[in-house]
Amino acid sequence: MKQSREIKNKKGFTLIELLITIAIIGILAGVILVSTSTSRTKANIAKAKSDINSIAKAIQMAQIQTGKVLLQITGSNCSDCVCRPASMSGPAPDDLRNLPATNACYTRWITTLNNLETVSGATGLAASYARDPWGSPYLLDENEKELGCTKDNLLSAGPDGDLTTTSDNIHINIPFIQCLN
Repeated sequence: MKQSREIKNKKGFTLIELLITIAIIGILAGVILVSTSTSRTKANIAKAKSDINSIAKAIQMAQIQTGKVLLQITGSNCSDCVCRPASMSGPAPDDLRNLPATNACYTRWITTLNNLETVSGATGLAASYARDPWGSPYLLDENEKELGCTKDNLLSAGPDGDLTTTSDNIHINIPFIQCLN
């Protein structure tokens, strides 16, 4: 009898109380992790949109300063063609994230930025906008020679780095200053 009274008087947690506490901490950690991941994705999307708008402004400034259409500035009528995956009749992999610096898609984009810098006098474009927040090069399709004078397209392949899943691509049309048709 004396021994059972001593056990009842001892203060502490039961195993069930500890398990419940651990479960609650685990649930809270999961909620915080999901919330942080969502916030990071939203921040990356906002950065990609901001980058695309900045690049588009640099393109428009170069066009205004030179009176040239984009394909005359970049030296290509389809800078992003080398970035299109095989499923879109191109040579690139489906996932454009973290391509090596020697990949044709990446080097074409850097050449485009360097040509923009040379023509416009802008500096730091290649250093600032070499890749989107997920590691893919931004993609530019100069369209002045296409039927109907369609607008130039600048885009990010988005979080998945895949052009074929267009639902997460971040895209802007750049108005042309003249049509070459």
